[in-house]
Amino acid sequence: MKTKLLLPLFMAISLLACKRSEIAPETSENKKGFKLNKISAAVPTSSSSLYRGLYLDSTSYILGDTVKENKVLNWCVANKITAITYYDIRRSLELGKSSQLADFLKRARTSYGIKENAAVVASYWRVENMIDTFNNNKVDTLKRFNWIHFELEWWNGESTFTNYISELANIKAWGLTQTPKVRTENYIGWFTDPSGQDSLMASSLIQNSHRIHVHDYYPSPSWNYIQNRVDYLGRAAHALSKQVPIIPIFDADLAVTGTYFQTNSFDSAYETVINGYASSSIPKKSNVDIIGYQLFSYSETRDARPLPKVITFKVNNAPAKPISGVIRVYDNTNKLIDSENFYANTNVLEPLKQPNSWRMEVDVTNAATVRYVMEVYIKGNFVESFTIAGGTTRTLMKVPYPSGFHDLQGNVTLTFYPY
Repeated sequence: MKTKLLLPLFMAISLLACKRSEIAPETSENKKGFKLNKISAAVPTSSSSLYRGLYLDSTSYILGDTVKENKVLNWCVANKITAITYYDIRRSLELGKSSQLADFLKRARTSYGIKENAAVVASYWRVENMIDTFNNNKVDTLKRFNWIHFELEWWNGESTFTNYISELANIKAWGLTQTPKVRTENYIGWFTDPSGQDSLMASSLIQNSHRIHVHDYYPSPSWNYIQNRVDYLGRAAHALSKQVPIIPIFDADLAVTGTYFQTNSFDSAYETVINGYASSSIPKKSNVDIIGYQLFSYSETRDARPLPKVITFKVNNAPAKPISGVIRVYDNTNKLIDSENFYANTNVLEPLKQPNSWRMEVDVTNAATVRYVMEVYIKGNFVESFTIAGGTTRTLMKVPYPSGFHDLQGNVTLTFYPY
């Protein structure tokens, strides 16, 4: 979402070079004053079916690099992402990465639960000459895009609204001719240019797409900031006898909402919006369904809420009679962060959380009659060794020993062999 905005009492901000600008109109949606009677709202989407979307801003950069692809997909799983919206498709295809893109789409669907995959376009020409060719060259439908995300900021002068709707209508018509069908969504900023046409524009947007993204770019997620736009969309949907799915977009850029996400979850941002929606006085709630949220963008959300580091344990040279034990990880305040039981003959243990500064304790029971040595390696570097007599349990073996903390991040290997 290439944008910046002017907020009340909030300085104009400089976003990344890849972003275009969005200036909030004078009729800011932070203003209060609606004196409307409440009516029953549509029931908000449940947590289990919540739409959680992510803009992938670095598609061409990660494709074909398994490590980078896995980092994106693992981050998505950890944050329950159900949809990815892909920028950078043109460059990916120009670099000859069509097969890598197709493979990534299928892997995201089948192995990571990301069922909705949308290509960002700024014109119908891109769909007709790029996405159509990409999709229809793939016999396996799991390797195709199943959504088109239209982004052309008419409110910032990138197009007239008339041209915007013409492009959007053509994209939707194309999608409905596909087998399987490809759905169409759009992203909007403000109902301006032309001014005073809010209801007309809202109606056109609803008729020519399946759902609508509305940016909520504020220092902390705010229902008030999107209320006017949602209100107009709800009224238009009511006039059309429709219900409009709406998705607020949160920007994790540190200059916008990133500091909020350092201490708050993405779901909590959605809850703030949905609670405001539930208690608001907009008149046509039953025609609005705020189905989830969209995050802009992977590079920024990853920095705001990085994956926790983990320790994976591998046990080599397992003895005939199992060695078993427990591993505990503490942070630099001696708070227990995680623990895991292990058995030497299972070889691989579940990952454990690994703080930036940490220590580890290991208890080992040796059921064999012979003495064993346990060597500890971190990222392949030898750290400590301990002996465990036959038929005994040795507890509180500290790594590092006897005190101190590790700042080394990476896999921990426990290697056992007869003394």
